[in-house]
Amino acid sequence: MKRQGLALRYAAFAAIAMVVNVTMQHSVLQFGNTSAIFVLAMSVGTIAGLMIKYVLDKFWIFDDQEIGLKNDGWKFSLYTAVGALTTIIFWSAEAACWWVWRTELMRDLGAAIGLTIGYLVKYRLDKRFVFAGHRVRIAP
Repeated sequence: MKRQGLALRYAAFAAIAMVVNVTMQHSVLQFGNTSAIFVLAMSVGTIAGLMIKYVLDKFWIFDDQEIGLKNDGWKFSLYTAVGALTTIIFWSAEAACWWVWRTELMRDLGAAIGLTIGYLVKYRLDKRFVFAGHRVRIAP
């Protein structure tokens, strides 16, 4: 796959994970509008997006076809650790927009901006540390 195709695929997978994330957040936010519910919503959304994105990245970005509890357990742990670092970017942008404007639209915009920046950073870190033994499918 050419570099442009890979970038489009990664962007599409990031978009899928974002939709899952924000949809899960909205589901949790139906239970109230407190700070505790907000933190719970961000956490549930993040976990759901992380799980979807791991599977998509593993097979269709980094061409990692190895399957097994030991292999995937370790890689998912590394993937999650990298995700924890980049989640700080995401949550900061989302929370800042929420605290400044207090509207659902601006909270979602902050989430999209934070997730986009976070995914750009995450790709580089995943390529270097999580899936280092696997080659990204790029044609010359």
